[in-house]
This record gives sequence, structure tokens and C-alpha cells, in this order.
Amino acid sequence: MAVTPNSKVRLHAYIPLDIEHVNTILFSSLSAQNKYFSKPEITLDDLTYQRQNSGSIRAGISADIAYKYNYLSFQNTNYDNKWFYAFITSVDYLNDNACIINYKIDVIQTYMFDYQLPMCYVVREHASTDIAGDNIQPEPFNLGDMIVDSEFKDHYLNDFQIVLCSGTTINLQGEKETSCAVYGGLLQGVDLLPTGIDIVPSSYTQSAENLKAIINTYVDANAEDSIISLFNMPSKFLTKNNEEMKTFEETLNKPTSLDGYTPKNKKLLTYPYCYLAVDTGANCANYRWEYFTQKEPHFNMYGTFTCNPEVTLVPKHYNGFDENWTEQIKCGNFGQVAYSVDTYRAWLAQNANAWNLKMYSATLGMASSAYGAATGFFSGEFGNVFNVAQSAVSYEQVMNEKAMAQNQAPHAKGQQQTDLDLALNKKGFWFKNMSMRSENARIADDFLTMFGYATNKLKVPNITSRKEWNYLQTSNINIYGTVPNDASAELTEIYNRGLRFWHNPNHVGNYTLDNSIK
Repeated sequence: MAVTPNSKVRLHAYIPLDIEHVNTILFSSLSAQNKYFSKPEITLDDLTYQRQNSGSIRAGISADIAYKYNYLSFQNTNYDNKWFYAFITSVDYLNDNACIINYKIDVIQTYMFDYQLPMCYVVREHASTDIAGDNIQPEPFNLGDMIVDSEFKDHYLNDFQIVLCSGTTINLQGEKETSCAVYGGLLQGVDLLPTGIDIVPSSYTQSAENLKAIINTYVDANAEDSIISLFNMPSKFLTKNNEEMKTFEETLNKPTSLDGYTPKNKKLLTYPYCYLAVDTGANCANYRWEYFTQKEPHFNMYGTFTCNPEVTLVPKHYNGFDENWTEQIKCGNFGQVAYSVDTYRAWLAQNANAWNLKMYSATLGMASSAYGAATGFFSGEFGNVFNVAQSAVSYEQVMNEKAMAQNQAPHAKGQQQTDLDLALNKKGFWFKNMSMRSENARIADDFLTMFGYATNKLKVPNITSRKEWNYLQTSNINIYGTVPNDASAELTEIYNRGLRFWHNPNHVGNYTLDNSIK
């Protein structure tokens, strides 16, 4: 029985698809696909059966006309209603009214509705959520130099006061008392006495005079040896006896840009493209913005009131902990203060009573000897003259002892530990938002815009999550359905290599469009 030729071939121009399957169009339905390709430039009717694997079609048009088209579709109506889609690869001239059109089947469009994507290992895809922290798999691009995008200093280590650590307390009456106290929960066998002297460059001269007066109070009470140390203490963390340790909170804002550039892909607002560095000058710790579970990151700051004070910064609601003590960072070494003791003043405090007694005895002896010498001179007793001379020598010795004490240089005590950051009023915790340079951020953002995020997960691929296009790359995917094995093998190769599905045929290749999540 003869079969009437009834196959159709449609030639299409300006079809925005490429033979390498870098970009393709994802139609919502078979009817939407048919509608898009139903308006060809040329339709060739009543042709003989077109074999899909033959790779060529004999067309009754000139080669010059066929050169204008880049895509074709054909249907063998007598056998099936299925349309086959193909890329025109070349055109061979036969005569002025005929040519051979060579083609390669577009397996993506031809079998688009003949299979479903199975669960497989997804290497890359456009994510269905884009909150910073949802997608943290490493990416293959170069970060470049990291910069400090913004920084600020903590609010609680700006004021410092000199504290006197002593084993003895001087009461209002100038009397000495043994010291023992509890500061911030720590039992200490010493007394920590805030001097009220703030370390402010504008008032260094007055501060020095005040410190000298406090030290002299101990010297006058013959208690200078009970001064164990003088040290600098953050004023906010000073505590009284039996008072709990002071605690403060620092609140930060998560960044929304990189070196002034606001990325489309929020993954760039996570580590390592953007992170928080906390620097004390001696220590540095890095924190990932995405590990803070609250909208505004928080840190608790605790300070110990001891001879070697220390302040620690503890991240809150970070990396699975309400307070993450494992990732705390400490700031210490606020500096010891050296001091000097007036040697004469100390000598006088120690020997005042004894010296006054010696002075009294020497003066009395000299006066008595002088009286005896005077009466003896007229009575002929010259032994009293010798006593006068001896008493004068004793008086001179007492005065020499005082003069020697007066001439001694002040005696230095304590330790001098310098800290440049403290001297420059830079001591404390510096919060630094580290980020990529804007140029590198733009390059990375463009890459993620085109190719989505690294996924590296076993899942069902998602190719409909975005408004304009979805990229997908798989590994070892298996395509099953009403698809020939050779086409299935080619589809597997395409998906494993990676391709981009566009949702609007008129927008293919326009990466300036809003491709946010649907």
C-alpha cells in the first residue's frame, strides 16, 4: 500500500539556541513549545519520511535561501505527531532550486517532555533560597586581596584608670589595715584601690601630681613596701568588694555590600568573600557573619579586676552556641605603672621618732656640758670642756644622718610595661569587616549570576526556581524515559557538562534582567 508523502519541515531563523547546548529554552508545557515553533519562516509540506538520524534533508529551495536559517523542525504526520527539533549545521548546493540541509538533532528540545530529571548528584545550580548563609559551598574563583571595608572600636575600652594594688589599706586616720577582698567573684589577698586617676593625655600633668600624693600617703604611713603594683585598668570594669564581674554587650550590623558594591548573589556576603575580623593588636579572631543566627550579631564582654586585668569577648548565638566560649578572644596587657618613692620622706617616716629622740638627747647633752664647762672654768674643773666638745660631735652626727637621707635619690619601684596602643588610645577590640575588592566582587557576582552556586549535593535538580534562567550541572546523571539510548547518552553528557535553561525565549542571553527567586 502506497503511503502519501505528508511529512513537514519548518525552517526557523533567529532561534537563540546553540549546538553546544550552553543555553536552551525551558517551556512550561508541550503546547507552549509547539506555539513558539509554530511560526516558521518557511514550511515545506508533503515531503517523504524524514529519518531523524539521517542528518540531512533534501529541500526544494535554493541554497541561498536556506543559508538564512539556523534551526529546523520536522514531523512525520503519517506515523506520529511528534516534532523533532534540530540545529542546521550546513547547506549544500544541488541546483538553483534545490539544496541539501544538514542538521543535528537538538535532543533537549526534541525530548524535553519525554523524561523527568531524577535524583542525582548536583554539582551546580541556581539555589531556591538566597539568604546569606544558606549556600556556603566553596567556589572556584580567585578572591584577590582582602581589604578592611569598614571598622570600629568597641565602646567599653576607651577609658582607663590607674589602680593601686596593696597588701595594706590606709584608713582615714592614716592607720594601716591588712587587706583581703573579693572582686568580680575572685578572692584576693590584696586590696585593689582605684586611684581616680584617668589616663587621659590632656591631663597627664595633673594625674602625675595626684599619683604622687597617693604614693606619699603610703610613704608617710611607713607602708610603701606594701604597694605591690600600680596598673592600668579599664574603667568600665572596675568593681567594688563583693561586687559581681561587669558584663557589657556589643551589637554589630551585618554588611550588605563589598567595598561599596552590592552583590546580586547574597552568597558573596558570607565567608570567605566577606567576614568579621576582631583584632586586639596582640590577637586576632575571624568570625563568619552567616554563623550568627540573629539578624544583628552580638558579643558579650567580660572583664576581670585583678593586678593583671583581662577582658574577653564572647560571640553570642554563634555557630550553634548561645555563648560560644570556644571562640572567644581576649584583650590584656594594659600596662604596669612604675613609680618612685621619696627616699628622705620614707626615711623620715621610718625614723622620725628615733631621730627626734637622738636630736633631743644630743641637744640636751650639749647644753648640760656647756653649763658644766662654764661653771668648771671659774672653778678650775676643765674636764667639762671636753664633755662639751663630745656633745657637739654627737649633735653633728645626728644632723649628718638627716642630711644623708635628704641627699639620697628617690628609689624606683614597680615595673614599667609600655603599650603603644594604650598610649595612642587605640587599645581594645577592633571590629573589621573584611571583604573582597569591588572589582573582584563584580567578577565573582557575574560568575554566580551565570552559573549559580556550587551545590555538591544528592538531590532532585531544580530548574524552575528563578524568574529568568536556571543553570544546572550534574555528575553521573541517568536519563530514563521514552528516549532512545543514543539520545539518552547525549542528554547525560549535556547535563554533566552543564547547561542553562531560559524561561522566556525573548530573553535568552540577557543577563541584566532580574533573576531573583520566584
